[in-house]
Amino acid sequence: MRSDAAVEVRRKAVEQAIASIKRQGYQHDSALEVSCARFIAGDLTAEELHEEILQRFQDPR
Repeated sequence: MRSDAAVEVRRKAVEQAIASIKRQGYQHDSALEVSCARFIAGDLTAEELHEEILQRFQDPR
C-alpha cells in the first residue's frame, strides 16, 4: 500500500525500531537503511523486510 498515510505509518515504525536498536548498541548499516527505505515506500512488505534483515545477518557483506 502506497497511500501517504500508509507511508507515514511505516516511516514512524522504522524510526522507532531504529531508535530502539541504537539504544541497544547496534550500529545502523547502509544495507539495512536501503531495505528500510524500500519498506517505507511500499516496495517491501513487513515480512519481506524481516526476511532481508535475517538474510543480512546470516550473510554479512
